[in-house]
Amino acid sequence: MEKVMGRLTDATATGLENLSDTRVVTQDEIRWHFKQTTFDSASVLQEDTRALLRREMGIDLLVFVSLRGFEAHMTQTSPSPYGISPSPGVKLSVELELTLIELESGETWGQTRQRSNWQPAQLDLFGGGDRTERQLLATLAPPLRQFLARVAPPPTTESRHFDLSGD
Repeated sequence: MEKVMGRLTDATATGLENLSDTRVVTQDEIRWHFKQTTFDSASVLQEDTRALLRREMGIDLLVFVSLRGFEAHMTQTSPSPYGISPSPGVKLSVELELTLIELESGETWGQTRQRSNWQPAQLDLFGGGDRTERQLLATLAPPLRQFLARVAPPPTTESRHFDLSGD
């Protein structure tokens, strides 16, 4: 779980880098700077913690990602392109809370998203990675993508048409 949340942090930092004139500070850098401070849903909203982040690191905004709920169920059947197959499956359900905190005023904006992912249970015979980790990342990705698209919309391409007729 910790590895997946670390990847989620990296994805959030990458998604926010397209904001102009913005320096993104990752969780690891904050932890390294404040070795004695822990950040959780209770302490991050406290005025002294917000002031410390503003004063010591010059941070204006904080994105706080919290995994509020997680359930894993083994099912006797699993989805297939042709409907339901009799092979066992794994259904992951997550509830993810994403919060944007303006450190100067203390204003917050956030959203909570629930997402499920149901995949057949397969043995990894060739050592190609951890299927559970990939399934969890696939479950967490859409809520994170929706949040980042609202906070830091991706750049859009412009198309220009030139009149080359000579008139």
